[in-house]
Amino acid sequence: MVSAPSHRRYRGFSLIELIVVVALMGIMITMAIPSMGRFLANQQARTSAQTMLATLMYARSEAVKRNATIRVDAGANGWADGWRMVLDTDNSLIRRQESMDDVTITEAGGAASVSYNGRGRLVGANALSFTICDSGNRAEQRLVQVDLSGRPKVTKGALCP
Repeated sequence: MVSAPSHRRYRGFSLIELIVVVALMGIMITMAIPSMGRFLANQQARTSAQTMLATLMYARSEAVKRNATIRVDAGANGWADGWRMVLDTDNSLIRRQESMDDVTITEAGGAASVSYNGRGRLVGANALSFTICDSGNRAEQRLVQVDLSGRPKVTKGALCP
């Protein structure tokens, strides 16, 4: 008796198929990396702006709650170096923000502090505008604006210069 020849079916991928898939993945990753860097820079600027917004809102609410002037002071080397929130009468620390890496924060008028009175309004005659960019200038800038009533808000600006 002669047995019929057996035909085996091999399962899996050939070497050529694997090389093609790896090459296509390499091309797609190469295309995605630049946009990922910009995405991360935008997120960094956005997070920094939201942190500043939260601090200013908290300072305003504390001023109203305590019926006292609350001051937010920039760090030694500017706003990107962090800030601290203090009670204006005795400089007692309420809250502190550590420095923010890879961002630049500038206030249009050069103010080194923001003060809220007991009614939640800005102390002083000028509205404030903070510009926040990533250090590599790849992100869209975020603007934290504080109107004379003391209400802060965040808006998206143009690309960082």
